[in-house]
Amino acid sequence: MVTTQLNENDYLEGSLFAAQRTRKRWLIIGMMAAVYLGLGLFMVFYASRDFFILGWSLIGAVIGGFVGSLIRRYILLPKRLKSHFAERKALHRKSTLSWDQKGLTVENENGHSIVPWSDFLKSRENEKFILYTHRELCFLSFQNESSRSRIN
Repeated sequence: MVTTQLNENDYLEGSLFAAQRTRKRWLIIGMMAAVYLGLGLFMVFYASRDFFILGWSLIGAVIGGFVGSLIRRYILLPKRLKSHFAERKALHRKSTLSWDQKGLTVENENGHSIVPWSDFLKSRENEKFILYTHRELCFLSFQNESSRSRIN
């Protein structure tokens, strides 16, 4: 049994952890960027002058995509998540999480619910969070040594 209460920083860190791209996704993004850059450089330096502007457009799209993703990740997303946390008062309440063979049990001042393990799509964890993704909602829980030993 683990009792959790999210604060703004925990919610922000957990949500950014959930939004992290996987290695497979980074590989696909890297390959696409390399193809677009290569094609753009070829058009700028080796293709006919008709493709010069298209080549620079491809190069600009890769650079713009990279800069745009940095702005989104470090400026826009944290701002949006902070306002989302402030709006949703249910996220501020203490909850008690427990688990058994049936599923995950969540109790708080609003009620009690059991989510069967079969309803969970996937899970991710790092040294601070365990994230269970459910069809309708996500659970973020602090992970400490005592909860880690109970989960494993």
